[in-house]
Amino acid sequence: MYCRIVHRLHISAVHRLYSSAGCRLYNSAVRPDLSERIRARVVTSSPSLTAANHYYLEGGKLLRPAIVLQLAQALHPAGPLSAHNHLAEIVEMIHAASLLHDDVVDDAELRRGKATANVKFGSKSAVLSGDYLLAQASVALAELGDLRVIILLATVIKDLVEGEMLQMKATVEEKLSIEVYLRKSYLKTASLIAKSCKAVAILGGHNETVQEACYQFGRHLGLAFQIVDDKLDYTSTHTELGKPVGADLRNGIVTAPVLFAMEEFPVIRDYVGRGFSQNNDHEKVIEMVLESNGVARTQELAEDLLSKSMHALSFLPSDVTSQSFNDLISSVTLRTK
Repeated sequence: MYCRIVHRLHISAVHRLYSSAGCRLYNSAVRPDLSERIRARVVTSSPSLTAANHYYLEGGKLLRPAIVLQLAQALHPAGPLSAHNHLAEIVEMIHAASLLHDDVVDDAELRRGKATANVKFGSKSAVLSGDYLLAQASVALAELGDLRVIILLATVIKDLVEGEMLQMKATVEEKLSIEVYLRKSYLKTASLIAKSCKAVAILGGHNETVQEACYQFGRHLGLAFQIVDDKLDYTSTHTELGKPVGADLRNGIVTAPVLFAMEEFPVIRDYVGRGFSQNNDHEKVIEMVLESNGVARTQELAEDLLSKSMHALSFLPSDVTSQSFNDLISSVTLRTK
């Protein structure tokens, strides 16, 4: 418990140090009218559907559009192309749609500290809203007029579905595999970031070396973001997360902290094998995670991936590895929610 408190205080203190830098990044990289442009795209003839569409487009971090526009700014110092601005909108619509669908599949009740769309509007409306956002994202993709980007972003939607199915249908052995965990994390989270970063380079007319570097930057950054998110499920408070602590484990989802803790507490395998079906199974595993080095090793994994993400930038044109990217990396690894 003492180590947990010290860890939380350390992260909180360093996060405060970088919080202003993170805000500068978002304020400069995400155009102020981005949210309004997205909202305008998802207005429908159905007031209920429009309300559901707007619900998940409010209060988000806008991290993915920020990454897109920050990378576009770095590759094009004169300013992102109009196509890059449209790409940022598309990426956020795909992300919001995935949240709507995930919350229905998971029967989630809280997201960002408020009721999920399936609770507020009903599961049917939430599913239809997600479908509508994907449809509008597809229209916006077609408007870009670049077949390579259309195909690339279409595979993201495929990846999202495959990742959700992998999570739903995983066997016990798959749940306990770090390789399967990383594969699922790529499909559900990193794919969108990686492929949108590659799309930035394609739309900017850059060669395949730059395209691949952008992809690897986004891939490692996206994996790190998800892994930090999984760590926070065990180290942050209900208020900070905006959802119950240990929510993933209570839904039967095994993440990095549990996988690393299992090396010190092999009995965790038995709890996973029986589907946490006995009283206090979840609480016992959470306690073992916090007593082990699981959280610390999860943080180390995230930091290693972030280092690889920054290394990928070294293959881009000069001056791309600016302070703003250091701010971005810090905002990912040091966040508390």
